[in-house]
Amino acid sequence: MKLIHTGDLHIGITVNGYNMTADQSYILDRIINIAKEEQADAVILAGDLYDRSVPSAEAVKLLDFFVSELIKVGIKVIAVSGNHDSPERLSFGNSIMKEQGFFIEGTFGGEVKKAILEDEFGKVNFYLLPFFRNYDADSMEEAVRSVIENCEIDLIQRNIMVNHNFVTTGGRFNELIVGQVDNVDSEVFDAFDYTALGHIHSSMKIGNGNVYYSGSPLKYSFSNVEKNKCVNVVEILEKGNVKVTPKDLIPLRDMRKITGLLKDLVKEEVVSQGNPQDYICATLLNKEELVDPIGVLRMVYPNVMQVIIDKNKNIYAGNVLSGLDIKTKSEIQLFEEFYLYVTGEEVDSERKQVMESVIEKAKRGESL
Repeated sequence: MKLIHTGDLHIGITVNGYNMTADQSYILDRIINIAKEEQADAVILAGDLYDRSVPSAEAVKLLDFFVSELIKVGIKVIAVSGNHDSPERLSFGNSIMKEQGFFIEGTFGGEVKKAILEDEFGKVNFYLLPFFRNYDADSMEEAVRSVIENCEIDLIQRNIMVNHNFVTTGGRFNELIVGQVDNVDSEVFDAFDYTALGHIHSSMKIGNGNVYYSGSPLKYSFSNVEKNKCVNVVEILEKGNVKVTPKDLIPLRDMRKITGLLKDLVKEEVVSQGNPQDYICATLLNKEELVDPIGVLRMVYPNVMQVIIDKNKNIYAGNVLSGLDIKTKSEIQLFEEFYLYVTGEEVDSERKQVMESVIEKAKRGESL
């Protein structure tokens, strides 16, 4: 059996004021094509199908198209809700949709629902555990562990968990030590041949077993710019034989960062190094004041999302002047130290002469 694992679609999301629907439509169409090319039996959506609990009509229409196109060619869709979704809205009509090949669990009522598919090796059991709030147990891990223990899993058969929780290993996530209340340790899922996770937007393997985050299919933050997006192609063969292969997703527009002087960033040789239609975060290193820098950048990069002005304010390691320092130093000395603090550079002679002239005029009471 071959599966495509993805999640965190966040259909309908707006990023820095930009509606991402066109980009999402493009990437979902790419996932449909991958599922067809791989001759997948099912596509797993591990939560956060929508970005809001009350999605727009446009978002609902796009998800409907995505699921319908897969089912139309005989590819099943297996999904759970995430923390951004409305469980009740996603659960509407699920008993009817199962007959069409769309297995979705939005609400958790205390018992994990199952979807069962078959291939030449027998049954594959999909356990659908949507995101839920933990109100009774001391930790989320304790709650999930208790839920799984009550599943009566047949370890002879092949079993897959679809879940939307913050899963870590040994209390760590990406080498960071995390709290012990909301996270769930990966060993909780040891009974499963593959665990398809959502919630974290980066693709990664967690722990020693087959526990994977697929990551989101698109970048929704500039913190993700260095990470390529993918879906996991999962081959479930006989019991104990699982192959996981990431398949890259190339977006309509990438999200990337550029850094430099404004005049350099708008040069043709710089612009041509990437797709100028990409979503851009520009860090400008200009020392002088700039007039409408985002407008200038958008003349060549129409989808600039952020502009950061970095004048190296942190280069100067000196201390803030004390009241005594201010009393004992001349005006030009104070200006020199202030200039160094702000720019990280010594003031040049031309600027120093201008400031000396200004100081003298101010002392004489003349108009500047």
